Amino acid sequence: MNQPQTEYDIYKQKALDVLHRTKSVSAVREFIESISDDDYRDHTFLNMAVYLAKQGDFLDAVGFCECIRRPLERADAFTDVAREVKNFKGATLAKDLLKKAIKAVNAGSCDPWEATAVWLGVANDMWLLEERDEAIALVEKSVALCENQSDPIAGSKTLAGCARALTRWGKLQRALEIAQLVEPATLRSLLLEELQRNSKLG
Repeated sequence: MNQPQTEYDIYKQKALDVLHRTKSVSAVREFIESISDDDYRDHTFLNMAVYLAKQGDFLDAVGFCECIRRPLERADAFTDVAREVKNFKGATLAKDLLKKAIKAVNAGSCDPWEATAVWLGVANDMWLLEERDEAIALVEKSVALCENQSDPIAGSKTLAGCARALTRWGKLQRALEIAQLVEPATLRSLLLEELQRNSKLG
């Protein structure tokens, strides 16, 4: 049974209809810019950027990313397009787009936990692209942000994500150090056991 369409799906389909009817990316951009709701407009740009990237139209895909006004959605778009570019073996462009994602988050007034979610996602992609130092630096940046927050429990999800990433990358000792920051103690204990177990699985 098909899932009911959301408003996001409907706007994406309308944008695709414009593209197929006019064969013009500029016409699609004009249509999306005419959407009055910020959320639907930005997500339609994101969806169409990914669509264009899958077709190999990287120039227009990046242009659509740049049209997104809100920093978090713009970062998500750059990250998603970078992953499509990587599938075409465009490692250099993929790295540049991931750096744009980080720049978008750093320049905006994003919620700290939303920012760390982007950093961790980009860190994983950077690691896969052999940018190991940059990946680790993003993880450490996420840890530092958590340590500077007044609510230690709120940052535990992010800290756990950092520890898991480092364990996957063979950095178990640092992962265990970060896991010690997790609250409450019961969650910390479970995470430590998980990290040790996963490190043995290789």
